[in-house]
Amino acid sequence: MADGPRGLHDRLNRISHWDVNVSDLQRSLAWYVATTALRPVARTRADQPFPSLGIEHGRFEGVMLRDASKPAGWPMLHLVEWQQPAPVGTPYLSHANVGWFRIAVSVPDIAEARAVVEAQGSTPFTPTTDAMVRFHPDMPLGSYRVFSVHDPDGITLEFVNTFGSAPPQVPAVVAHNTADVDRYISFYLETLGLDFVQGVQTEGPVPNVYSPLGGNTQIDGAFFGVRGNAMVVFDWLEWTQSRGLPTPYEAPNHLGIMRCALEVDDLDAAYEQLVASPWAQRTRLVLGPPEEWDLGPRLGTRRVVNFTDPEGVAFQFVGQRTSGKATLHPFGFDAFPSATSTTE
Repeated sequence: MADGPRGLHDRLNRISHWDVNVSDLQRSLAWYVATTALRPVARTRADQPFPSLGIEHGRFEGVMLRDASKPAGWPMLHLVEWQQPAPVGTPYLSHANVGWFRIAVSVPDIAEARAVVEAQGSTPFTPTTDAMVRFHPDMPLGSYRVFSVHDPDGITLEFVNTFGSAPPQVPAVVAHNTADVDRYISFYLETLGLDFVQGVQTEGPVPNVYSPLGGNTQIDGAFFGVRGNAMVVFDWLEWTQSRGLPTPYEAPNHLGIMRCALEVDDLDAAYEQLVASPWAQRTRLVLGPPEEWDLGPRLGTRRVVNFTDPEGVAFQFVGQRTSGKATLHPFGFDAFPSATSTTE
């Protein structure tokens, strides 16, 4: 089945989580719990082949974290410490690298958030910015109070003061970068079928508060949501410095934000539709068939499909869990004949 006007839009349920590779699980868990509203909801562990990742036999331990103020379906961060193979590399230093780069956390008190981060021994890149910024020509100028900092492995988190009456949340967005908005936007809108929430642009260069490289920067891009849910969005950006930078992480055990997992209602149908898409037909996607990941006693076995966008940015489809109670007549159709209507 080729792409329809909305692609996989009706297959997607929600953003499940982002996999974040770390070198020391307990250290990272302590840091995120201390500095954000994230709290552990499930431990994970796996010891098995990962064929679509090119790992003959791998082993990792992890923990799923969710904003403690949010309901069960809220997107989570999955901290993952690979043990076999061992973690490699360092997270992107530049805010403009193509791939997953930044986790944004909205907080009600930016000064308090900064004090908590510094108490963990982490040093923000710049003083807290208090600027008037417009991220779209049709938006009014707004106060943008923000600082960015590295977690213990060098992964970038952006802490930003909540806007207006918006509640604090983590994540607010998780940002990934492209080298060419115009060339690749159709993959997100017509193949994945994400919702276009709004364009994101700056009128000109603005101070770079997103990485320790400093200087000025400029963006063009979009916010994408999943099936009408714009509470947590993808912040997909092309920066003036994006071209010529290293490509997305190739090793699945590379330190940093590795992939986004999207829950789908029918994994096999979603896989077949992705395989038939024009992007896959042009071999611009790295795409593996469905496989089972045993994530331990708490989460059990999940069926997944691992793939990349056309630039190599990693995603995963996760099949939704089905309930054994999901039957129309669990006691049998004739269990209560007196309650059965005979009217046609």
